[in-house]
Amino acid sequence: MMWLRKSKKGFTLIELMVVVAIIGVLALLGLRVYIGQQNKAKNAIVIANASTVHTLIQGDLLDSDYASDAAASDTNTGVLLSIGGTGSSTAVTALANMKNPFIGTNIAVYVTGALTGAAGEVVVTWISTNEFQIRGIGAGGTATGEILTAIQ
Repeated sequence: MMWLRKSKKGFTLIELMVVVAIIGVLALLGLRVYIGQQNKAKNAIVIANASTVHTLIQGDLLDSDYASDAAASDTNTGVLLSIGGTGSSTAVTALANMKNPFIGTNIAVYVTGALTGAAGEVVVTWISTNEFQIRGIGAGGTATGEILTAIQ
């Protein structure tokens, strides 16, 4: 009669499938939260880069007159912003070694006519003689943080 007894060892296929499904749902929820946190971290890096550019420009405004610098005139938008006044070729990014968190390459800081740009860029807008507005561009091309103003 021993052979009529059924063994109760192990799990059924249904039980294993339910456990796998629960683990899959938890993994998807965790991945969704992770991606959101990753984007927040990248936007924070962009804001920090904008703050660094603001500090460099504000500090350099004490020593230089950007009104005479070709890189700071509104007729030369799109040129690489340099620190050190007329004749200097030291780019802001060379001083700070800033990276674009969205693509992983060094960022170039350009003088533009408007505060718009691609994700991860720092946009510097020339307002008037020795006045700049600096803004970081986050995910999706939307501006992050506040507009920083460097003025002499």
